[in-house]
Amino acid sequence: MRMKRKEDLKKCGICGNLTSRVAFNFKQPHKMYKCRFCESMFLHPLPDAGTIREFYCEEYFRNHNIQYLKGLDGNSIESRIRLAQESVKYEIHPFKRTGKLLEVGCASGFFLKAAERLGWETMGIEISEFACLFASQRLGLNVMNSRLEDAGLPKNHFDVIVMFMVLEHFPDPVRILQIAKESLKTGGIMIIKIPNYRCVESVIFKSKWHQLSFPYHLYIFSPASMKFLADKLNLSIDALGTYRHFSNYINPVSNHICGRMVKESVNLKEKAGRFKHVLKFLYKSVFSVLDERLLMGEQIRVVLRKND
Repeated sequence: MRMKRKEDLKKCGICGNLTSRVAFNFKQPHKMYKCRFCESMFLHPLPDAGTIREFYCEEYFRNHNIQYLKGLDGNSIESRIRLAQESVKYEIHPFKRTGKLLEVGCASGFFLKAAERLGWETMGIEISEFACLFASQRLGLNVMNSRLEDAGLPKNHFDVIVMFMVLEHFPDPVRILQIAKESLKTGGIMIIKIPNYRCVESVIFKSKWHQLSFPYHLYIFSPASMKFLADKLNLSIDALGTYRHFSNYINPVSNHICGRMVKESVNLKEKAGRFKHVLKFLYKSVFSVLDERLLMGEQIRVVLRKND
């Protein structure tokens, strides 16, 4: 049996164990490794801090269609804020109803603005100068254009910290969570959403799974790796589940099928709405088992509580 050469072994940034198992090959010399011990995946080599900051310019927002801001009028902004208020109520209010809220990776700030309107005292941190300018100038929010590591956050200050689809972008997730924990009050919570590589989509699409998102996603997690992190940082888990955005699947499929129908019969166009509801019901019936029972949804949502 051939012994693994030292250069074949890469250190997992989550648990510190060595692994040689390559999950995906990207543009040389970058590879995504899988750790057998904590069930995390990590990119090697990692980009440096300057390169990471350059990633999140205006071009990133345009290409990824993430709340792209140019041309938004007052009505569009107001509509997004109202929509985000429902998200605040869903994500936070089952656990806490008021207090001090920090959003790490707040992007353009719609979620923070919605929380502010619902009575929260808000603060945001965002590495993108482009997004920060919108959040501060157009929405009037308290947002720092900084890395979390450099923000100098107060200790034992926040009641809630949210990180929605951002932890996978950090080169040192353990340190990020440790800083966030120190900034929480005792009894405070972190609500985290991240991609789940244990999902059905990653099995089907493999290297073409869109959540790999090279070179932006530096770590990809699993429910097991989030349990490992909670234990490592002495955080309790209030909730852990997986989910998927049905519109990502329902709309393309129903639009394609309905489009074919319309070519044959104009009357069928009127039935497109009802068809979409039926398709959504069938889809949810199948995937609710995978998402809720087997934790194979495309994204993980975990709520961590600071007890000390």
